[in-house]
Amino acid sequence: MNLSAVGSRMALRSVRNVLVYQCEGKCELCSETLHPIDDLGPDWPATVRAQHAGETAEMFVPAYIPFAEDGAGDFLYVDTREGEQHGCIRYFAAEAADEGGPLFGSLTEYVDSVRRSVESGSEHSYLVPSVTEGALAWDVDFSDRLPMAQQPDPTPLHLPFPLSDFQPSKVTEHGDLVDLDVVRAVVLDTARSLHPGAQVQGGEVVFRRVPRQRGVSMNSVVQVDGEPNFFLTIVTGVGGVLVHEFPPGGFTFIVDN
Repeated sequence: MNLSAVGSRMALRSVRNVLVYQCEGKCELCSETLHPIDDLGPDWPATVRAQHAGETAEMFVPAYIPFAEDGAGDFLYVDTREGEQHGCIRYFAAEAADEGGPLFGSLTEYVDSVRRSVESGSEHSYLVPSVTEGALAWDVDFSDRLPMAQQPDPTPLHLPFPLSDFQPSKVTEHGDLVDLDVVRAVVLDTARSLHPGAQVQGGEVVFRRVPRQRGVSMNSVVQVDGEPNFFLTIVTGVGGVLVHEFPPGGFTFIVDN
């Protein structure tokens, strides 16, 4: 049995399946699993159009050609945009889009890596190949991974009201909005009080617009002596905000009646 042919046929079959999948008009699944892009600003599409292969677009673009997927919304694709890394292989995640650099320089390199893995029985992308009665199977290999450190328990955070959600894309500039400059100032003041003497920078909110709606929350990243610390800001709905620094184990929210 020619294992090289097995690896090549497997990769080519993945390519063919994805192309058929796209031609059948079922690519709406991709748009449903992309992470939010509301906060990138109105100039981001122009930025994406000027990018080269290997750069992060934070979204799926037509120049991405998927060829293998994991069944959970993530897939590998060829980045066919122009540039020195034209044709590189990258990973697209449902919740992180195209963040991360190239994994392989070309589809040829990827297929060849699969071939070598099948021939040698060595691990490939945390999977170990085996052939039983002519059938190729891949099993998960966690043998070289260190045991995960025990995570601390979440810290209870008592709130006078429940948290509420909002859709950033539906918040217009004409609504009753929170002053994000004021929020940033409060976040930085809180960081300085919790870390006296430290150099504090950042504090910007990830959203462009936030409604003045009780229970709405937003996150900020504050650089404290160069290290990122995460802060949670909750809108009270009466002109103020509640600001808390995230503990290592996160929060568990308790609403006091």
